[in-house]
Amino acid sequence: MESSRQKTKLVLIEIQKKLRIQPKHFCFISGAPRSGTTAINLWLHRHRKVTTFGESRMLIVIHKFLEEVYRFEKLEKNKKELIEMARRLTYEYYREHRVLLGRSLIIEKEPLEPIALPDKRYQAFLENVRILHPEGKFIFMIRDPIATVFSMNQRKWGLSLKNFEPQSFSLEEHIENWCSCIDCILQYADDPNTYICQFGRLLRDSENESKKILDFLQVGNGEPFQPNQTKTIGFSQEERELILERSRPQLEALHARGISDLG
Repeated sequence: MESSRQKTKLVLIEIQKKLRIQPKHFCFISGAPRSGTTAINLWLHRHRKVTTFGESRMLIVIHKFLEEVYRFEKLEKNKKELIEMARRLTYEYYREHRVLLGRSLIIEKEPLEPIALPDKRYQAFLENVRILHPEGKFIFMIRDPIATVFSMNQRKWGLSLKNFEPQSFSLEEHIENWCSCIDCILQYADDPNTYICQFGRLLRDSENESKKILDFLQVGNGEPFQPNQTKTIGFSQEERELILERSRPQLEALHARGISDLG
């Protein structure tokens, strides 16, 4: 059965490559790592009108390409053509790896973290994603800093890299990363093509929050998000206080915009 499905998939991929099939719409999911981006991406992948990619790294590659385009005068003069070329390359990759026939929306997920973006210029990356997909939509996940940092602190980073020894980051570095992500997200808070998903609301009112997300994506009805049990946080009181103190400016900025149900 599995072999038959794989063969069907390969046939469909060959058809769509020849026809240069391309969904009409694009959405980018991001936020701090361990904030729920994977969970929501997997949920949306089950929708009949959606196909998703989880950290394909193509947007990272295109971002680096565009940064070089802006750096050289000769290339910058032809940036419109080069941006269009980059866009075609991205969709060519998507056509090679997923069945797009019958799907109206492609979703790509890429958290903001220092392995993928070592220079930590997250805002520049987001700007280039928007340039690549000017009509695309953004979904940003925001989760409580203590829970997010704890989850970030439980794993090593760099498993997707070739010839690289996975590494750990310090608690302070994880806190800094969460704060940097929130600063970036707040820059898009008034953008009509942006949806900020509060992790706590997704867990406690998943049916209504799911409907809002599906309406935002304009893909029609679908099964609601099914939350999983979250892990117990093992930080000491001192570590919790440190995280809250360092993230206080970002939490206050979020609260000022009515964003407070972070889980």
